[in-house]
Amino acid sequence: MRINILFSVLAFTAIYWAPSGATDKGFYPNLDDEKQYSEYWEQQYLFDSGALLTSQFLIANLPISEHHGMVVATLKLPERETIVVKNGRNRDGWSYNSVTKGLGIFQHEIWPENDAYLMRLKNTAAEVDAAISIVPDTAVVMPEGNAYGLPNITLYAAPAIAFGRWRAGPEIGGEGDEGDWTPLGIGVGYGLHVRQSKAPNAVIKRWQKFIPTENSSATVPILNFFEFWDGRTVAVLLLHRQKNGWWRQVVECSTAAEIADASVACSNDETFIDGTFGKATQVEEFNLQDELNVFERMAAGSLADISRARAKVPYRLRIEIDQDVLDLQGEALLEDNKFTAYDEAQRKARRRR
Repeated sequence: MRINILFSVLAFTAIYWAPSGATDKGFYPNLDDEKQYSEYWEQQYLFDSGALLTSQFLIANLPISEHHGMVVATLKLPERETIVVKNGRNRDGWSYNSVTKGLGIFQHEIWPENDAYLMRLKNTAAEVDAAISIVPDTAVVMPEGNAYGLPNITLYAAPAIAFGRWRAGPEIGGEGDEGDWTPLGIGVGYGLHVRQSKAPNAVIKRWQKFIPTENSSATVPILNFFEFWDGRTVAVLLLHRQKNGWWRQVVECSTAAEIADASVACSNDETFIDGTFGKATQVEEFNLQDELNVFERMAAGSLADISRARAKVPYRLRIEIDQDVLDLQGEALLEDNKFTAYDEAQRKARRRR
């Protein structure tokens, strides 16, 4: 009953879009000055209709445009090809509202409102509205200045639920503002904030994000696997328990993790993770650089050198924490990011051409 009421509220809010003075301390852009500075707010939700909605609001320093803003979103519907919604603007073309705590890049907006984050995406391809439930406890995946050289990564909404709707724009044969809205249904996923001062592919070869899609009050395991160029693999385990909030452990894995028809074993002095993953059901495969023009590739920087695949995968995990043993199973959304090797000399030559 509570869930039905929540989604009724989220649906109503998504339709009327009335920003107010909500507060969220960690949602503002930092606007650092480092040459390789970039940060992005990523949203990823798998809906019960089978649709997958992903978006990134990116701020980055470019050789010719400091603090450039860019949005790249994808909407994958079961019955059609991936729809790409993207736009970029230099600093005077995007804004952050310190009162509403909202970020707007061109026509795209995201801001916290009462018990939800509201997001509007719109260009000539499509228009998408989403209302995303705010989870009171944010979770640090990787702290700033960590020993692994990884970006500062924070889950600002996970596990979160969402209500969404969309309509086609003239670029793909739709009526745009005159068209009818199509509901996406109820979604489960996360919101992630990443800040970095170096190219991510200078540090890692692969980043796999794993989040269960069950909408339940049970213990929820969230895993991030980082594979380094020297062959090491590190897993960050986050457990969210209804009463105790987040619990975090960083564990070394014996081999690179393959989350599909494979098993994984990771451990440290306090924690042991042993799991198996079943056959993956592909949801989307997306290479950002295939969708960008020359300037947009420059704006995305190293984020354009990533091959992404998203899939649903069944899992069984046994997690031993001191004397506690958790046997967990269900279905999860997997995002598998594979990075192109970073070559500073090659990148400089590319910029001179």
